[in-house]
Amino acid sequence: MYSRQTPFLSRIIYRKQINDASAALPVFHMVLDLKNSLLQYSPGDVVAILPENASLIVEKLLVLLKAAPTMPIYSPKTKKTTNIKNFLLRSCNLSTLSPALLRLFSLDPTTFPKENFDILTFFQQFPPRSIPIQECVTCLLPLLPRFYSIASAQNQNPSELHLLVKSVAYYQASGLQKGVGSDFLCHRAEVGRTPIPLYIQQSHHFALPKDPTTPIIMIGPGTGVAPYRGFLQQRITEKNFGNQWLFFGEKEKQKDFYYKKEWLHLQEKGHLKLSVAFSRDQQEKIYVQNRMWEERSELFSWLEDGAIVYVCGNAKYMAKEVESTLRDIINTEGNFSKEAGKAYFRLLRKSKRYRLDVY
Repeated sequence: MYSRQTPFLSRIIYRKQINDASAALPVFHMVLDLKNSLLQYSPGDVVAILPENASLIVEKLLVLLKAAPTMPIYSPKTKKTTNIKNFLLRSCNLSTLSPALLRLFSLDPTTFPKENFDILTFFQQFPPRSIPIQECVTCLLPLLPRFYSIASAQNQNPSELHLLVKSVAYYQASGLQKGVGSDFLCHRAEVGRTPIPLYIQQSHHFALPKDPTTPIIMIGPGTGVAPYRGFLQQRITEKNFGNQWLFFGEKEKQKDFYYKKEWLHLQEKGHLKLSVAFSRDQQEKIYVQNRMWEERSELFSWLEDGAIVYVCGNAKYMAKEVESTLRDIINTEGNFSKEAGKAYFRLLRKSKRYRLDVY
């Protein structure tokens, strides 16, 4: 029903920073309104958000291009005409140079130092002059949807969708850059007012087991914990659920323990086994994989009881370390040979008991 071409226009109805105000990067819990949308989602699904670029950057670009905001621009992709301000706000990637744009300016995409430029700094150094503005802006890369794990279950929140979003900022040679999607959601979108275009993307590979009594092991450092909030809401609402174990990690317990009260409440009621790792709270850095190793005997017994392992978060570092640790646990606790351990892990994957949502 809804898609990238025809998204539902939601609104943020609640937004609050849930890590400490002194944290380097703020993290927000937010609630989006789904009333009258008929949208359906399941735990593990992701929401695609279509963000806007910062209006200040767009206004500076218009000055550099010497273009009036109402100048008509034809989009070859949509085959529609809109004004240039709207086109730059909603359709263009203003962070990354495209090979087509570089070729348009007779520059070699293979040797040009693209990492030193965003679109604004590029046009500051290379004014279009005789190159038509229409050609310049339609050579820009498209502004792609941003995907976020849903941090709620619809059986508990029928007309809402919850998100856990870190406000991303980083430095390039061209200066401070802000994550387009996170800056839009966390700072620029006005609560209750700004339209938030979105659609749901189903994640069959990261869904809860059909049998709610199946044990689940959830590994999610940082904002990777988001989908597990939805998992637990769903299973606890259904009441007849199996054992549940959450491994959560961040930098500092006092600053970064997202959803702390919820996890501790579930632990106190006996609904959740909770293992946490705060890497900067002691001299030696401790991560979720270290907690897994410490509890290797019980973790392996959960695997033997048919538990499904979920891993959500950073693909480059965390997911690789978690997999390596899990393999070591299997080999050690199962007393397997190297080949037998590999076969055990392959079976986990083949039977879809090792499920990844990494990025």
